[in-house]
Amino acid sequence: MLSEDADLRAFADDDFDLLYSKRVLQHLPRPLLESYLREFMRVLTPGGVAVLHCTTRPMWTARGMVWRFAPGPLVRWAQRALLRYPAPMRMTALPGSRFRAIVAASGGDVVACTPVEEPETHWVAHWYVVRRLPAPATG
Repeated sequence: MLSEDADLRAFADDDFDLLYSKRVLQHLPRPLLESYLREFMRVLTPGGVAVLHCTTRPMWTARGMVWRFAPGPLVRWAQRALLRYPAPMRMTALPGSRFRAIVAASGGDVVACTPVEEPETHWVAHWYVVRRLPAPATG
């Protein structure tokens, strides 16, 4: 399913058994990226799984150094003027500790995490396998 909203309100709680996202979250502003992580946990069924790709830091390459140290407005200008991008491309890093904290606070558990260096993007990313925990028993 495709959602073009800033959240997943079009989908009910516990609606999906599996979610998969590759090279999407990295282009969102950090507050929106974090909001989507919470929404993923909301729409997953208890026991459901999400496989999520998330960038964590630029590599120590020439282009990675630009991502690390150049001011955002300069990066956007260079993307338009020098690289001829039709629209600037945002890259957002989310440390693993923050990713795990959001997932845990939203009722999930990171069951696997694999770091991946991506020379074509000049970023280090992580593949996360996240499981939504069953609701705690009451009584």
